[in-house]
Parts: sequence; C-alpha cells; structure tokens
Amino acid sequence: MEISVRGTVRAEQTGEDQHGLALLILGVAAMALAWLATSSRAGIVLAALSGLGTIGVVALLFWALGDLPDTGSSGDFGIRSEPGRASAGIGFWLELAAASCLMGAAAVGLLSLTPWRREDEDDDPAARSAAGA
Repeated sequence: MEISVRGTVRAEQTGEDQHGLALLILGVAAMALAWLATSSRAGIVLAALSGLGTIGVVALLFWALGDLPDTGSSGDFGIRSEPGRASAGIGFWLELAAASCLMGAAAVGLLSLTPWRREDEDDDPAARSAAGA
C-alpha cells in the first residue's frame, strides 16, 4: 500500500505491517502442502490439495477484507494533516495472484483425482462377466 500526498509517495505499508507474519506462515505451509501433493498416496494428495485450496481462500480473505477496503481511501496524512490517498502497491496484486494460483492449483489437482467413467462401461458386474464368457 502506498500513501501519496500531492502525487508524491510519502509512506509505504508492507504486507508485514498489514498482516504481521500470517502471510509468511501461509506461504511456508503452502510450499509444504504442494510438496505433499506430489505423493503417490491418494489420501495424502487429497488432504494436501484440500489444504492448498483452504490456504488460498484464507489469503483471498486477507486480501478482500484487509487490503481491498484501504485501496483508494483518502484522508489527512502526517503532522501537517495534508490530504493523502492510499493506492495499491505491487504486493497488493501479488497477494491476489498467489491466492488465485493456490485455489486454481487445488481445483485442478482435485479435478484430476476424480475418477471419470467411460460411457461404455456397464455398472452390472454380472453383465460384464456374461459378456466376456
């Protein structure tokens, strides 16, 4: 977040200022879950992908509830109470992109785990054994 007065950036607020270490913790957890998602065990993969999607939703909530309302706001700034305006910095957009990527990766991964049935498969095992005999 950047605060500008008369077109000059006077202050910047980082993600750590806004959210503390929460985004760092979420990022480390997302990396661990992404590594677990490469496992060959379906149960671990399912849990890891669900966790990635959850972290993506939490990061999106940080963005939507914590950062978005401040963007474009204006008011008095500094000791002289000069009129200032807040605008989105690069971190604002990176946070949105990271949350979207986490949710998208989780969705694609979960959809790829879904067993799809071919249309010519028969549900009746007796019919399959009779057809093969």
